[in-house]
Amino acid sequence: MRNSVRSIGLLAATAVVAAVPMAASAEKLKVALPQKGLWETSITIIGQSQGFFKKEGLELEILHTRGGSETVQAVLSGSVDMARSNGILGTIGGYAKGAPIRVIGASMTGAPDAFWYARADSGIKSAKDLQGKKIGFSRPGSSTHLMVLALIAQYKLDKAKAVPSGGPSGSFTQTMSKQIDAGWSVPPFRLSDIAAGKIVKVVSAASLTEIAGQTIRVNVASANSLKNKREALVKYHRAWLKALDFAYSNDMALEVYAKFAKGVDVKIARETRKVRHAAIRHWQTRPVARPGAPVQVHQEAPEGRRYQRHDRHPGEEIGYQSGAEGPAIAPGLFPRRFSWRYPWRCPTLRSTIMDGQNR
Repeated sequence: MRNSVRSIGLLAATAVVAAVPMAASAEKLKVALPQKGLWETSITIIGQSQGFFKKEGLELEILHTRGGSETVQAVLSGSVDMARSNGILGTIGGYAKGAPIRVIGASMTGAPDAFWYARADSGIKSAKDLQGKKIGFSRPGSSTHLMVLALIAQYKLDKAKAVPSGGPSGSFTQTMSKQIDAGWSVPPFRLSDIAAGKIVKVVSAASLTEIAGQTIRVNVASANSLKNKREALVKYHRAWLKALDFAYSNDMALEVYAKFAKGVDVKIARETRKVRHAAIRHWQTRPVARPGAPVQVHQEAPEGRRYQRHDRHPGEEIGYQSGAEGPAIAPGLFPRRFSWRYPWRCPTLRSTIMDGQNR
């Protein structure tokens, strides 16, 4: 009996020792997520809660930034291996100055969920009332920077001033303290304040035709990370696709999101997902005849049309950047022949995404 117990103990100890290399083999990947609490950047958090990245052999280390140049700096300094949803202006700006940054994926087309608001007692009711006013955006080089410039141009607000006001929370503080006249936000933030009558929604970024078909946010990595952690980046995006599916198909994702995004309950989380899903422009791709063939992309697919698997979640660009030469404005910004699973196009940059093969 004693020998049997000893044998069982030896087997158990062997199993533990054998398990250690497996656990130790998980590769650490540092990921920057701008604007903590946004639905778009929370897909990674949702996927992490379900173990999708762990199954790919990845251990994620998350760093939250305020977006724009702060995100770019985190990538360039080596603090992170990659960053999601960074503004295209900041990315191109950094590259133009010689920064070794590379676009590895597209994150958002247009600005379907962002909006500007004003105090209820300000008298500002529409975009035309913003003439001569101070309009907030997050940080220079961010996607909201691109949005506010498009807003000023479209509504001919030549006397208005774009003012960096930080994230949704900081922008709200500056608006209510009258430092700026109009703040910016995205669901779930400020929805309860609108319902309570504290603020009024002035204009939605979805109305900005100049950027409606443009990729305004991209996923980036340093040239060094792309060289040394290429496979890990591929694994990350493979797991992220599963997380995206889960986020839109399973209500458990709403609970995870509500817990992560402070001040958000499941009801608001559900509304945020609904707004996101309904507002974003739909894209439809045609099948690729052969690996490496360009993809034809059509904006505004007919209402009610059934989308292919990768268009099931409208607007979430889950095809990945490259395969084609980089645009003339930033040659080399897009790593050649670096693509994954789906074809796509980045219309802002005039760069065609090739058939998704990990080549």
